[in-house]
Amino acid sequence: SLQGWAAEQASSSGSSKTGSSSSSSPRFGMVQYPSLSTNLRFKVLQLPPNPKLADGTALPNPDFCLLTGKVATAIGGPPLRLGLLPIKVTSVGRSANLITLPDHPIWNVQDAETMYTVCSQAFPQVAWRAVVPEETMARFAASRGGQFPAPQYSNGLAMVLSSTPQGPAAAAAAAAVQPLVIGNAAAVKGVGVVLLG
Repeated sequence: SLQGWAAEQASSSGSSKTGSSSSSSPRFGMVQYPSLSTNLRFKVLQLPPNPKLADGTALPNPDFCLLTGKVATAIGGPPLRLGLLPIKVTSVGRSANLITLPDHPIWNVQDAETMYTVCSQAFPQVAWRAVVPEETMARFAASRGGQFPAPQYSNGLAMVLSSTPQGPAAAAAAAAVQPLVIGNAAAVKGVGVVLLG
């Protein structure tokens, strides 16, 4: 079995890991590393397609945009920033991503009215009441968002081979690993992945 093979491999090669493991299996356990993004909190504000700034400047969907803010006097804390990732389709709404330290005062805001005030103070370049409906702002204020986990990977996905693999076996191994790599690519930082094909 796979677990038996992992135990056999671990006993023959010894256990040498850096970072911290979150599993009892030394071969396939997840290894975590510290990162500056670990525990940062985030939430998403829905915006209309190609939103406009107060001066009429459009923020086209296909363009990356970063709204750099200043300190919102209503709550204090460090300045805020909103990142708008590009999307190809110009007819759909886009999202503004707010990422902060876990203890930023923005997380104490629970209602639309206060959030309008905070956004207007932090980002005066946007006419928030004209761009974001009250119902949407209320959802944004009430959202508890998410938190970034520590980057991690599994030692069981990396193997040293004595020769370059050829043929169907190598293709099958690459096909089996690829969905795992793609699915966890955002959580991996500073780790190189080689797919054999």
